[in-house]
Amino acid sequence: MQKVAENIEGNAMSGSNYRRIQRIFKDQKVDMEMTARLLSTILPDNEPWVLCMDRTNWQLGKNNINLLVLSAAYKGMAIPLIWSFLTTDATGDVGKKGNSNDMQRRELMERFVSLFGKERIKTLTADREFIGKEWFGWLMQEDIPFVIRIRNNLLLNQDQLDARTVNDLFAYVRKNEFCGFGKTVLFEQELHLGGIRSSKSDEPLVVVSNRPMDKETIATYRKRWEIETMFGALKSKGFNFEESKIHGKEKVTKLMAFLSISFMWSILAGEYRQNDKPIPLKKKTESKNLPDQEPFQTWSRVAQERISQFKAQKEGVFRVA
Repeated sequence: MQKVAENIEGNAMSGSNYRRIQRIFKDQKVDMEMTARLLSTILPDNEPWVLCMDRTNWQLGKNNINLLVLSAAYKGMAIPLIWSFLTTDATGDVGKKGNSNDMQRRELMERFVSLFGKERIKTLTADREFIGKEWFGWLMQEDIPFVIRIRNNLLLNQDQLDARTVNDLFAYVRKNEFCGFGKTVLFEQELHLGGIRSSKSDEPLVVVSNRPMDKETIATYRKRWEIETMFGALKSKGFNFEESKIHGKEKVTKLMAFLSISFMWSILAGEYRQNDKPIPLKKKTESKNLPDQEPFQTWSRVAQERISQFKAQKEGVFRVA
């Protein structure tokens, strides 16, 4: 926040600007629905989105900061849309440790559907934390497409599948080979089961879905990693969320909104830079990563440079249609 205070236009000292920012977190309301709609403007409007659900958490002294976030995959870096500060009770302000529960996940999805509609959901992706009988049952009842990873030590029904655990089931699957087992009963639901053994790991990547699956299903699930990239940019690789020293449900929720907008602006600045000065492709002998990539910090710096150019500009910067 100190950096923001130093770049606010006007004659006030940065210390005064810093106190103004503090008052925003204390007194001002942030419309989360409008924020979500603003963030969604970067996403394609002619196709459904792959959604990614995950948590990020850290501790500030004795205070637990635990955010459940629903984002949309976008060019390798997910866009946060809706989030919830997880508390020890429904009306409290004290952050909780540990996983989200079924009701908290449902509430996040219901907020998304009320804003954008089910037709915007191509697939919901989530990691092994987001499993359970009630959760899967609700997703199937609402007919929300999902691809969710399951634990490899999950016990199977040996009457259906000739294996004790998921890991046993994929023990003889070859590297980079997709293997689907059709419908099977897991978590008291009829789910499609399939997976792949990566060439880089001995551990199979196994997912369940309420839709028939093939190798493309695994490619869709892997978009889930984009939310991890987003968390990295919001925290240690960009905006240093954890260093804000802010805690409490309302303040953290507001800060997440401001950071998400800044995050989107940085991505747009990075895209502008790429169009203006394209990054040259590296030869295969030089690098396995094609094309070469700039770190997110560069995009963030470009965004700051663009904002500083607006200070002398009398015309409005943004236009809302």
